[in-house]
Amino acid sequence: MTKIIYIIRGLPGTGKSTLARLLAPPKNHCETDAYFVTDGQYKFDPTATKQAHAWCEEQARALLQAGESPVTVSNTFTEKWEYQPYLAMAHKHKYAPCVLEIFGPWKNQHDVPAATIREMQARWQCHNHFEEDTMAQIEAMAALQFTPEQIAVIVEIERPDLDAPDGERAFYRGRLKAQAEVRAQIKQLAIQGSTPAQREFLALVEKTAYLDHTDDTD
Repeated sequence: MTKIIYIIRGLPGTGKSTLARLLAPPKNHCETDAYFVTDGQYKFDPTATKQAHAWCEEQARALLQAGESPVTVSNTFTEKWEYQPYLAMAHKHKYAPCVLEIFGPWKNQHDVPAATIREMQARWQCHNHFEEDTMAQIEAMAALQFTPEQIAVIVEIERPDLDAPDGERAFYRGRLKAQAEVRAQIKQLAIQGSTPAQREFLALVEKTAYLDHTDDTD
């Protein structure tokens, strides 16, 4: 069974915590705000923000190391670099990361000033987006059979970004196009009478024959 970590992004008041509690049991939910809760009271300390994020990462890492699933992490994560550590730990522990961006209309619980929220909104970066040239590079390198790790270095992107839908699509599109080109060449050689090519093509036909099978039993 696939293990999942939900990374929930959104500005204050969008319903991140509510969604997180719907997707996973409370013990599997991590968020930076919890660091500032003492005896049920939320007391934010801006000087401890760095420690709070490190604490949240450690909480999530412990859950992944224990094999818990699903796991939810809900923070503002306005910029992509802020949740890269969670994508990295998901990759390391073989979890499927699911990044959710939500835009609920509710009042934020911690009275974050409107001006601060506008600043967050101004620096917001969408998760599932690569420029066209980056997508083309990923596809081309995948067609040449480079590994995801090698492609990340060549294209100069973070390795976990390839697990996002855009990156994953470009990677597999490149791989499949390369396979299609090779199969077309094998087919052409088989038509021309090459016995090895004919054997290889027949093996491909047998390998994929199950795709045409329809089970009529109830």
